[in-house]
Amino acid sequence: MKKTRNSKVEVEDMEGLEELEELEVLTSVETKEVDKQKALKVLESQLIKDHGDNYYAITQKRRLEPINFITTGCYTLDKVLGGGIPEGRVITVYGEPSVGKSLFALSCVKAFQSQNKLCAYIDVEHSLSSDFMQICGIDTENIAIAKGNTAEENLDILRKIVKSNVIDLVVLDSVASLSSQQMQEKDAEENGMANEARLLSRILKELVIYAEKNKCTIILINQTRLNLGGYVVNKIMPGGQSIKFFSSIILKLAKKENIKYKSEVVGVTVEASTDKNKVGTPFKSGMFNILFPHEDINGEIVAGIDTLTDLVQGCVDNNIVVKAGAWISLVYEGEELKYQGLDNFKESIKERPEIINYLTDRLYNLTK
Repeated sequence: MKKTRNSKVEVEDMEGLEELEELEVLTSVETKEVDKQKALKVLESQLIKDHGDNYYAITQKRRLEPINFITTGCYTLDKVLGGGIPEGRVITVYGEPSVGKSLFALSCVKAFQSQNKLCAYIDVEHSLSSDFMQICGIDTENIAIAKGNTAEENLDILRKIVKSNVIDLVVLDSVASLSSQQMQEKDAEENGMANEARLLSRILKELVIYAEKNKCTIILINQTRLNLGGYVVNKIMPGGQSIKFFSSIILKLAKKENIKYKSEVVGVTVEASTDKNKVGTPFKSGMFNILFPHEDINGEIVAGIDTLTDLVQGCVDNNIVVKAGAWISLVYEGEELKYQGLDNFKESIKERPEIINYLTDRLYNLTK
């Protein structure tokens, strides 16, 4: 039996050697140009045999699939991202405190759930509640929540979710809150520098492969820290350099101004800009509103990205809705809607989804 097995291995090795020798002959200096196609067939047959579906051959019709984007429901944000949230990619979102990073992530969860996709949320900060998620429009019965105690535990949960080929979107909130077991076991004055960065570097190398294969989108929420080394004080992201390398999109959220209602701050106008974008055009920016949980003019508790304001403003900017002074008007199926002020116009169409769908289709088709 042993002799037969060894003979089989020798035969396979000999076949591989013969193919390589044939390839060397076909691609030698003396070979004519017409033999390139023969050499290509020999090369690709060997690569397909060795690597299967991981090699996309020129001689085959199988090509890379186009990236599918899930709309966030916010026209401005979709435009900045390059079409929406890309499936199977790593996205890093960072910014100052209270700029709406977690609300952004929950708005993405809501968008995925609206398309019957499964989501998971790894709450490293241990601050998420079901009441808060419900206010943001999340179906709390159909979302997996994890609250690990150490960086190792949270990253292991992340790794298993991505490799499972079951979950479509997973959020890690946040990278800056990851604390390794080694760090937790040290005294307060002991230095545990870069433990979390090393863990992230190891796991992200693996996750980008399975995220793309399983079409599982990963959103990493991060913060900013002051880098006090050197002569210039810079703001940096915790977690090391690997996050920058393995993220397809790095999205920065920066607060521009507070949104007030009845003298209380109920949200922020943020500027979203891409420091990196490998699925669209980088360095794009745009502004939209993120609302904190509060009671609106109709007595409803609302929170998240203010998609309706963004939609109407986008329609005004593209002349789909006519703005003359303080008056805003729209002709829809022979009916003229004319109201004074943006807020009154929004309230008039809020309970009319057919008009909202009409404006959304017009806006997105106009700017494709």
